[in-house]
Amino acid sequence: MCEPATVAMAFTAISAAASIAGGISAANAADEHAQNLRARAAFEERRGVLEEERARVEFRQVMGRQVASLGARGIDLGSGSSEVLARQSRQALEADAQAIRSGARFSAMISRQDAANAQAQGRTAMFGALAGAASSTISGVTAWKGLKGNTVQTTRTSNPGPSGVP
Repeated sequence: MCEPATVAMAFTAISAAASIAGGISAANAADEHAQNLRARAAFEERRGVLEEERARVEFRQVMGRQVASLGARGIDLGSGSSEVLARQSRQALEADAQAIRSGARFSAMISRQDAANAQAQGRTAMFGALAGAASSTISGVTAWKGLKGNTVQTTRTSNPGPSGVP
């Protein structure tokens, strides 16, 4: 049969190891989540570039149709009204492109911030696990000392010396 002090130390070691394993698992999960969020940020930036290019292609197509329509009606493409129309269309395109670019950058920034937060949570979980393991170990050692002291004292009391004095 094991001494209670030995059993207490074994449970202390198991508790500390479980705490550390839990912290490692939480930190690893947080790191993986952060990597996914950074990948999402890169995707958002690429998506913004592609969406902006799509808007520019669409603009060129619309402008081509407008030029063809104006030309078919016999309107001078170098006249004031056609120039104004072209300038306004380019300004609208640039505003749209800027909105697309800004939206994509903002989404990417949010994903990067979320990644940093996830990593911080992982570090906090790991620190908490280490602190829990240390606390468990200190408590276990304290309990072990108490149990060891009681065992020694009990042994002395139950087995008096030859003179009857413990």
